[in-house]
Amino acid sequence: MNRLEIMVRGGKNGFRPGEVVAGNVSWNLNKLPRKGIVVSLVWYTSGIGTRDEGVGASTEIACSMEQGSSSFSLTLPEGPFSFSGKLITLSWAVEAVAGKERAFANLVLSSDGEEVRL
Repeated sequence: MNRLEIMVRGGKNGFRPGEVVAGNVSWNLNKLPRKGIVVSLVWYTSGIGTRDEGVGASTEIACSMEQGSSSFSLTLPEGPFSFSGKLITLSWAVEAVAGKERAFANLVLSSDGEEVRL
């Protein structure tokens, strides 16, 4: 059975622009992904309307064995900030992709590390 997991160092989930998100990706896969494991800072919207999404930063981890782990570090961009409103929410996450397998660790990006409530 395939397994892909992300652990953010220190269990922290609130960050400010320019801060570094560091952690570890571990995997146990039935077969090696062609392009290694891509770890990205992603944002996405949910709620009313069309889902929007973007990538703030990404890195690729070479994957030469079906089982293993590796550290990562990514610098958060200036925005957009995480927010939650009545109609729409913008969220951030660290996403790891290995072929068809995906894992997420939710984050908050704002000036004080707390989600903006509208």
